[in-house]
Amino acid sequence: VPVGTVAELAGWCLGEAGPLADAFDLRNGTSAAREELTRSWSLRAEPHRVELSVLVPTPVPTTASTAASISPSAPQEGPRSEGSAPGPEQDPTVEAERLARAGDLAAAAAAYRRAAQVALAAGRLADAGFAHAESARCAQRVHDHEGAHRAYAHAGELLRAGGVAPTFRGRVVRAWAPSAVEVGEGGQVLAELERLTAELAEAVPTDTPAVEDDLGRRAQAARHRELLDVADTTARTLAALDRVEEAARRAGAAAEAYAGIGAVGDAAHAFWLAGRLLGRTGAVDEAVWHLESAVEGFGMARDRSQQSRAAGDLIELLREHGRAGQADEVARGLLS
Repeated sequence: VPVGTVAELAGWCLGEAGPLADAFDLRNGTSAAREELTRSWSLRAEPHRVELSVLVPTPVPTTASTAASISPSAPQEGPRSEGSAPGPEQDPTVEAERLARAGDLAAAAAAYRRAAQVALAAGRLADAGFAHAESARCAQRVHDHEGAHRAYAHAGELLRAGGVAPTFRGRVVRAWAPSAVEVGEGGQVLAELERLTAELAEAVPTDTPAVEDDLGRRAQAARHRELLDVADTTARTLAALDRVEEAARRAGAAAEAYAGIGAVGDAAHAFWLAGRLLGRTGAVDEAVWHLESAVEGFGMARDRSQQSRAAGDLIELLREHGRAGQADEVARGLLS
């Protein structure tokens, strides 16, 4: 476009749109296109800033006085209706859960943040962290990724400070990853994923008394499962950051590990990711093997929709590299 300023761009757009509108009107025998163009061009920008975020940044209380202002026991200002008793302050967590169930996610996000502030003022760091995570999830679901990113990051800090086990922190960090990538902060969440990986990989003590043996095994299994889920999320985050070769290696390792514990569906998804990434690196034979594993895995999981999509990627890769015979064989296999 031969312009150098916004004003010149506006003039160019109007110059292009006018003749097009007139041509449509001539064809249709109406004046609708020209009228719509005139109406649209007469619109003016909103003079005030419009806040589209669900969670806007707010100062974090840092002193006893400011913390007290958000405490449930803080005095409430403003008139009360005649005959009403003071009563206890409604638990913001209960209100947040009600709003979330009702589908009002924007209001639920704000209520969960109030619950986090109350918990933080009371010194309950873990509760504050989980409330921030719930707030972030609500914001994420209405596509406020900036607000979600900030809330997830704060949640992670509070959960770590509150001594929450990595098995439970991992779920929060994994949920955080898509929003962090969306706002260009994938490196921040990747660093947290790597830190979690190191924590989860630590050996679980095995010399516990027999009475605790079953609990110990369950805890170890949960820790191992979270380690695999973190590995899978790490691979996907690396892929989003365009670190393709490293992402392919991590995804392949996660797929093998999932298969090792019988998580067939998760293994298929990881094989699928690895296959697509390997295809981008030119490692065709490896890509084909991983995509074939994905197709087989989705078949075992009876997920026909995902199996068809993975097979489509496999067929496209095979045809792209002159292996039409194999591609036809894959297609026939889907119909059998």
